Amino acid sequence: MAIAFTLVSVRYEVPGAEVSLSHLFLVQSWVPSQWYYLTMTGLDWSLSCEAFFYLCFPVLLLVLSRAPTWMLYAVCACAVFLVFFLPYVVGHTFALVSPDPVEMVPTGSYGGPIGYWFAYVFPPMRMAEFVIGISLALLVRRGAWRGPGVAVCLVLCAIGWGSTSVSTAICRSRPAC
Repeated sequence: MAIAFTLVSVRYEVPGAEVSLSHLFLVQSWVPSQWYYLTMTGLDWSLSCEAFFYLCFPVLLLVLSRAPTWMLYAVCACAVFLVFFLPYVVGHTFALVSPDPVEMVPTGSYGGPIGYWFAYVFPPMRMAEFVIGISLALLVRRGAWRGPGVAVCLVLCAIGWGSTSVSTAICRSRPAC
């Protein structure tokens, strides 16, 4: 944190006490301001989410470990659906503006800065991804799922990389993206 604080102070300006403390205590992602959650490294907002997840972990593990195998599959399916559906709904529902003077990450296609924060940075909205991980780990532990295998994973990874590259190229060619 000291290194990040120094670099931010040299490059931009000295972050205020509230911003610095929010990063120190890993609560920066709870504030709907890019100046809070993107100030230090731009990536440490996820640490705030992870801190929240690990606080919730004992309760989630207790509940999910008691669930039957079929229900863990259902939880995984519902959580995957939510990972894709919730950002879409938020992006097409909210059009709120942010009090931040500078927008560090363009958010127009996400419903504005508040919609972007709510859909992608706000810790409870990212909980579905963590629940998927817990559920899959429990399924593997029970011997109920082995995964798709290395070859299938490599093909899926190549497809994902290719589709991301194509969509990025298309987006860069359009000024509104």
